[in-house]
Amino acid sequence: MRVFVGPIEVAGYYRSITEALRLSGLDARLTLFRKSPFAYAGQEEPGDLIPRLLSWGRTPTRNALAFLAKTAVKLLDRPLRWLYLPIAAARYDAFLFGFSQSITNDALGLDLWLLKKLGKRLVFVFNGSDTRPPWMIGMPSAPETAKEIARYPRRTLRKRRRLRVIERYADAILCNPLTAQLHKAPIVNHYAIGAPFAPPRDRIIPDSAARAQASGEVIALHSPSRPLIKGTPLIERAVAELRDEGIDLRLVKITGKPHSEVLDALCACDFVIDQAYSDTPLAGFATEAAAFGKIAVVSGYELEECVAAIPPEMRPPSAICTPETLKDAIRLLATDAQERNRLNSAAQQFIAQKWSLREIGGRMRRLLEGDIPPAWILDPMQLPYRWGAGIDRAALTERTRRIVAAHGLAALGLDDKPALQQRFATLVAEEN
Repeated sequence: MRVFVGPIEVAGYYRSITEALRLSGLDARLTLFRKSPFAYAGQEEPGDLIPRLLSWGRTPTRNALAFLAKTAVKLLDRPLRWLYLPIAAARYDAFLFGFSQSITNDALGLDLWLLKKLGKRLVFVFNGSDTRPPWMIGMPSAPETAKEIARYPRRTLRKRRRLRVIERYADAILCNPLTAQLHKAPIVNHYAIGAPFAPPRDRIIPDSAARAQASGEVIALHSPSRPLIKGTPLIERAVAELRDEGIDLRLVKITGKPHSEVLDALCACDFVIDQAYSDTPLAGFATEAAAFGKIAVVSGYELEECVAAIPPEMRPPSAICTPETLKDAIRLLATDAQERNRLNSAAQQFIAQKWSLREIGGRMRRLLEGDIPPAWILDPMQLPYRWGAGIDRAALTERTRRIVAAHGLAALGLDDKPALQQRFATLVAEEN
């Protein structure tokens, strides 16, 4: 089976899943219409002319002639995508699309309709922000205006419409159940497959005990792609307070740097602090850390209850806490070397045994071939999670209250899920 993977990269996920599929015996090719700015290894795979042209058109340049040429390519983006569609349809048997994207991103799904008519299998993978309700994502940097609040219902409606188009044509949808509030069709539980991580081929993964032999200060690594959403201010405050207590702890923060620099820092740190307001126990950066034998502190609301619902053998390891107990979780890893080393080792073993590329590739192949065990499937109509990601409880409650007050409960986009909608109605009523 020949498999198209793309057309966008998210935190190295699609490069890694391409390698995993190849290990499973499939002929998979990563095809990107836009490269990640973080320079993930493997983005330079030889590809077709049109995808390479589209990607080239979106890379920055200071040359005036190149700028004009790239502007022309961007203006021709849609025609070039439609021109590439029959080429891709002739070349591939199955398509693994990421981040709600497809070949043409047609609003009516005409590209998906055509691929289905040609007998192609379509699998969509959602990575988080592409599927969460927009109003459940992101801490505001300042009090939001009425105009900003009014945008949320419109953005939610657009996202829900796109999901309905995808659900109409997809053979399988892979999604974190804690981000599936807008979905209607059954989803495949992300934790049944796992998150792939393929380190660059020239990178040697250290044993988890390597750093444990070092003495001196404890180093915690924090690498936020978007510091406010990842809760960086809360993390920095917690570490500063621990240092004031006399704990020899140093926080290394890396933002906006090439992926290779992040991997170098992972080798040098003792543990990782991932994010303060997460809706997954092991996101992309935390998975990379686990592969390097570094446990991640992951803070969020109701995460422990959600992890408890995952089968024990597939339960990803992380130091889970709430925003209120974040400092205590960091303190434990900073002061208890024996516990830190035990967790580091457990995290590395989990990736090697459960979330290895070979294991994940085999499970993803089953999705592409339509061999999906019933135990992997979840009904999003029954999912109760209501705390979003990248935003604290108070800010989400206030935003929800203002949306409902100005535009009604239906503006949340959850009218097809009465139980979940009622949870938000109760939340707003309690706040009032």
